[in-house]
Amino acid sequence: MGNWGRMAAVGTSKKKTIAAVVVGLLLVIGGITGGVVLASGRGSAPEPTSSTASSCLPTQDDHGPGLDLSGYEEPDGLAIVAATTANSPVPVLSPTAAGLVEALMANETMPTVFAATAEPYEIPVSLQLISGTNSASKNEVRIQNNLDRINDALQRPPNKPGMSLFEGLALAAEKLASEGSRNPWIVLIGSGLDDYGDLATTTGQLSADLDALAERVAGANPGLKLSGVTVLVQSLGYAAPPQAIATDAQRQLVTDMWVTTLGRLGATVIIDYSPATWCSVSTDQPVETTEFPSVDVGCQAETITYEFPSALLFDGDSAELREGAEELLAEPIRILLQNPSTRAEAVGHTASTATYTAEAHIRLSTERAEALGSVLRDSGVDADRITTRGVGDSEPKNEDLNPDGTQNEFAAGERRVDLLITGLSSCPVT
Repeated sequence: MGNWGRMAAVGTSKKKTIAAVVVGLLLVIGGITGGVVLASGRGSAPEPTSSTASSCLPTQDDHGPGLDLSGYEEPDGLAIVAATTANSPVPVLSPTAAGLVEALMANETMPTVFAATAEPYEIPVSLQLISGTNSASKNEVRIQNNLDRINDALQRPPNKPGMSLFEGLALAAEKLASEGSRNPWIVLIGSGLDDYGDLATTTGQLSADLDALAERVAGANPGLKLSGVTVLVQSLGYAAPPQAIATDAQRQLVTDMWVTTLGRLGATVIIDYSPATWCSVSTDQPVETTEFPSVDVGCQAETITYEFPSALLFDGDSAELREGAEELLAEPIRILLQNPSTRAEAVGHTASTATYTAEAHIRLSTERAEALGSVLRDSGVDADRITTRGVGDSEPKNEDLNPDGTQNEFAAGERRVDLLITGLSSCPVT
């Protein structure tokens, strides 16, 4: 077995050896032009803290096993793009990313490191050369020293404000192309919560139709071609103070946004679900925080109303519940089970668009309402207490179209499913 086969199968560290495993989860993202997405299993992360001490970093046990990358072609060029900002976790190479870097260095090639600020820049790292004329033990020591130096470089405070993993990705792709890499890889490390650039989540894009967003980003960046580039994405959706900590459903939404967009640009995307620390690099450089789509709850008289953003529950144009979506229904299910005289009504809504007919809007909103009703029934709520209906775009809260027929900022709020629980004697939520 060559360096790639050995290194990719086992992410090694002189402090502890981690055996990588093949995780039997292959996600083929429909409609994208990029490659298959390989997702590792999730681990657990330390509790939120504002500390930046070494104890805040995830241990290798927190990370869990790495991915087996031996089925992929060996990289001949690698760039690491990390968010060293106040709303992203302290960046550190996961076992999978470390194994990838080791394999590259074992073939006497060094990675390039970039800071993903609003104006990304290359981080200088002094790395020891690996040579076939050295003894194997000497090269192993140098590789481990280089990994330590890279992690140290990733954790340096940024010298520019803002965050844009996407801008950093573009800079890294340009660098690899200029070097003539035949099989380039990019490791992205960060929350994915950019506050600048085409994937700035601070502009409400997490509530947008992800396919439409990917098309828009690709159209705005005609020079960014990622065909032939493999992107290993680590720590998406994991945030650090002052950014609010994401729920599983919100974290999955961030991941889906990046997977859809990178795939549309032609990349082969590998998602590394290794957990991240909850603390950020100590810096005074400003960065805006993202407001995640969240469930709005209202209580009036004998009725509780839950407004579930469709972005948290479903993929675009789909009525199949996302992973983690059912967790959002835990509270209303508990209330319904504890109050057997209550009733539930799920009402699906869509945003206005000239792309679909009124019948299509009604069909999609009805199917989404029925999806919520199915979860309630499967959780033990009697079917005769549940009604579902879809109203399409016929009952908007706000006008969501501009005069030219394009959607405005209110469109995201129209894509929702309302769940009404009636028959309560008092409001059990605050």
